[in-house]
Amino acid sequence: TLTVGQPGAINPTGTATVAAFAGPRSKLGAENIGATNPYFKGKLDELRIVEKAMTDQEIAALAAIPANSELATVYEDFEAGFGKWTAVAGTPSVDTTQKTNGTNSFVVNEAKDAISQKLTQPINGVASLWFYDTGMAGLNQQALVFDSTNPTGQIGLGVRSDISNTNYSITTGTGQTTATAIARRTGWHKLMFEFTASNGADLYLDNNKIDTVPGYA
Repeated sequence: TLTVGQPGAINPTGTATVAAFAGPRSKLGAENIGATNPYFKGKLDELRIVEKAMTDQEIAALAAIPANSELATVYEDFEAGFGKWTAVAGTPSVDTTQKTNGTNSFVVNEAKDAISQKLTQPINGVASLWFYDTGMAGLNQQALVFDSTNPTGQIGLGVRSDISNTNYSITTGTGQTTATAIARRTGWHKLMFEFTASNGADLYLDNNKIDTVPGYA
């Protein structure tokens, strides 16, 4: 449902307007599906097509992903339930009150609630997700990425109240959790794990790099 291009001349910067149109369309470079004279005169690279209007924060998060990262092999908005996930603890359920897109989000509402999905190993790319911090004390909620081919094992980022009730925490290996200097704040936060560096895995919170886990290559 998206075309790239506009009638008339390309502006002096060499960029073209990106516009959404009704109906099924798959043509890039022309105003309509039957056009024989393409309007876009230039080059396209690192193209992404999304299903919604993106916020400034979401665009910035995409811009922070390294250009050479592999395309995502997993995408989940929980609109179709948990068919692609394995329940690790508790019974998975969705929440319709707090969400970044669509109508659902995965909610942790039991004493132990966790889901997992197996990725291609080794991991060579960027894993990201949105996490909602309620600001409550006594929480133990982290996103964990585990690479079975790496001796460091799992890397986690989120809230571990047994480590700190006021700051976000990082977990590496088995039970090695430390508090960061970043104070907790109620609301949605972008967590990102970048595994493309040769000297370790870079961790980001709200597009800000907060740590590098060494030896994770």
